[in-house]
Amino acid sequence: MIKLAATSTELTISWPDGVSRQYLWKWLMDNDPRRRHAGGQKLEQTFDMPECKAMHFSVESDQLVVEWTSGKSHFDIDWLRDPGLQDGPVLIHWDRTLDVETLSFNYAQLQENATFTAFLQAVTDYGWARIEGVPEESVNVCEFAERFTFVRETNYGRYFDVKVDGSAVNLADTALALPLHTDNPYREPPPSLQVLHCLLADTEGGDTILADGAAISAKLVDEHPAQFRLLAETPVQFRFADETCVHESSIPVIQAPAGNFYQMRFNSRSIQPFQMPTDVMADYYSAYELLERYLSDPAYQVRFRLAPGDLIVFSNYRVLHGRSAYKSEGRRHLQGCYADMDGLRSTLARLKAT
Repeated sequence: MIKLAATSTELTISWPDGVSRQYLWKWLMDNDPRRRHAGGQKLEQTFDMPECKAMHFSVESDQLVVEWTSGKSHFDIDWLRDPGLQDGPVLIHWDRTLDVETLSFNYAQLQENATFTAFLQAVTDYGWARIEGVPEESVNVCEFAERFTFVRETNYGRYFDVKVDGSAVNLADTALALPLHTDNPYREPPPSLQVLHCLLADTEGGDTILADGAAISAKLVDEHPAQFRLLAETPVQFRFADETCVHESSIPVIQAPAGNFYQMRFNSRSIQPFQMPTDVMADYYSAYELLERYLSDPAYQVRFRLAPGDLIVFSNYRVLHGRSAYKSEGRRHLQGCYADMDGLRSTLARLKAT
């Protein structure tokens, strides 16, 4: 039998299996089904609520019935026990011990909902996944991304090519090594998802390198909390400009509201000279160099070679990516596009609900 106990400010509901929940009277009034549209959206602002005074309350069948001075409300008792509120994704941290094969999927098998769901879950949990056997055709990267999200067009276009260009403005279009980084930190907001498709890989070198920004952030919290606070609280400037655009942002390298990792912005090519008081700057340099050392440590990296037909999807907020140098006389061609993680999570939630 469900038991109810009340004070002037809250109601406690206790279920027979020992589960107990507390609810502010104001919360119950704020979530009164009468105050929501059939689609679930609130019809009134919170400050427009009537007085939250309960005159009588009881459980009738599968409903909590509350009689207020302003009328009567009915709440589904199962919903009160589990209103379906999400705490956010649980991030699985990883380092070089990660078995890349556990995050590898076959393109043909992604036609099955179960496999496609597992792929999206891997990107959510680990921040990335690899697809093998994607047809080696131009712009397939966009078509694949649109299966689970919307492509985000930028000044680089709907998609972009990564290959040696003798007149390159961006180091990505050279054969040089690229240190670990996130893309577009100068945007507000940066694309939260990136997709890269390998079309050609006829050269030595050019290995893909990935690192888990969430795991490294947690390492800093545990072992170097003062340096972490500097990186999470001190804004730095990022900038990119060419003949078509000027993009600038000022934001901390790590965002971790309430201690929960959200984003890392790290890009040695677009970061600008630090602008902060010199007494802060000396300590900040120490913290920034510590982060660089973590990111450069092979212990926190996974490396693999992308073959033609391979495609990787990764969180641009969490997973830092780079590559080893390769011989420019060879041929290496990747095609990429940007997208956003909310589309992927929406598709995943919809698939899991069916």
